[in-house]
Amino acid sequence: MKKRYIAALAAFAFPLTACGGSNAATADELNVLTSFYPLQYLAQEIGGNHVKVSNLTPAGGEPHDLELNTKDVAAIGDSAVVIYQKGFQKAVDDAVKQTSPKHAVDVSGAVKLVPMKDHEVQDADVSDEDAKTKKDASEADHEDAHGDEHGHDHDGLDPHFWLDPARMKEAVPLVVKGLSDAAPNHKADFEKNGQELVKKLENLDSSYQNGLKQCKLDTIIVSHEAYGYMAAKYGFKQIGLAGFDPEQEASPAQLKKIEQVAKSKGITTIFSEDKINTKTAQTMAKDLGIKSEVLNPLESLSDAKMTYDSEMKANLQKLKAALQCQ
Repeated sequence: MKKRYIAALAAFAFPLTACGGSNAATADELNVLTSFYPLQYLAQEIGGNHVKVSNLTPAGGEPHDLELNTKDVAAIGDSAVVIYQKGFQKAVDDAVKQTSPKHAVDVSGAVKLVPMKDHEVQDADVSDEDAKTKKDASEADHEDAHGDEHGHDHDGLDPHFWLDPARMKEAVPLVVKGLSDAAPNHKADFEKNGQELVKKLENLDSSYQNGLKQCKLDTIIVSHEAYGYMAAKYGFKQIGLAGFDPEQEASPAQLKKIEQVAKSKGITTIFSEDKINTKTAQTMAKDLGIKSEVLNPLESLSDAKMTYDSEMKANLQKLKAALQCQ
């Protein structure tokens, strides 16, 4: 599988920190290490001024196939709190097991992950026969390109819980507890910040429910099938140029199917990710005479001015336009 960055160079190209500089926290800060951006956001919002949060996945990097160097592994063992999602990044799972950090917070159980195949059934567009064709093609393409070596097997769990704010909210108490266990003197502040974050996520959930309540269309075309939880929650379908792996290439059969779906449903937009699979989406959009737009899966952020909250709100506006919502 292609890698968007080489782990052996990561220590030189990307400092292991959320905001540049050293990984070390001051005497008044708790040193917290997260494995990818949504967990970094949780730690920062809940920890506030009491934490210094670093992130294993570099800004703009691809978390699905993260590889760690020796400095990364050492940082996991040395951090006061490590927040990760078991089953998503194998290298992190292995490093946590190897180093046994004192406070390791695994959010996977709290957010109620479901199998990827559940979301693929949901992605079906017209008929059972079409759904089976899409499913078979996706499985065949995926096995040919990647096999199961990186854990993206069809029967695995869909990791993208953070794109449903209600599921994101379920991780908050676990992070509050993890930080409080490591720094009990700040427990009251962590709990207060957690409550404020829950309200923010509930408001975001309400915005999505209201914004996507009455829409003319019910299907989006995406480059990377990351939006299953979001689609299930807010009543639309996703059809991917590729599968759950953002580096997977779309097959000619899948591209033909998407062309048919776009024409039959009157879809006006194809969504890609920033710097990922944009060429295929742009080419198809041009051929179909429709728009190509970026929908952010929020797996990592390349701009320090961007946040989970701001990007989710921006995604909502793009979805409303694409689904022609009132």
